[in-house]
Amino acid sequence: MTESLKTGEALSPQEALRIAENHISRALKALDAHIRKVKEDGGDDVPGLQKALADAHKAVQAFLDERTRFDKLSEKFSGGGGGGLDLDTARVEIWRRLSCLAKSSGTEGISGGAEG
Repeated sequence: MTESLKTGEALSPQEALRIAENHISRALKALDAHIRKVKEDGGDDVPGLQKALADAHKAVQAFLDERTRFDKLSEKFSGGGGGGLDLDTARVEIWRRLSCLAKSSGTEGISGGAEG
């Protein structure tokens, strides 16, 4: 199964997953840079930090969605599962880490995050 980009170019599930991984990496680096800037400036740009946090959340969700699709396709073509990534556990861990980042920067938390 392939998808296509707006340019009409075919996109394999592996390529979609790689793109999602790159996107999450860029978003998390931007979030980290923004947190450092807010700490250095004394917390003057909380709305900007909240936007960076929301962007990171969207990137994480896109990655998890693509990973789920990739795992389903892999399972379909390999004839079974086993040894796969526990996405629910990964999602909870990512939310926990994002919450820690938000708390360390003085924001209120993450809307829509996992409880706990």
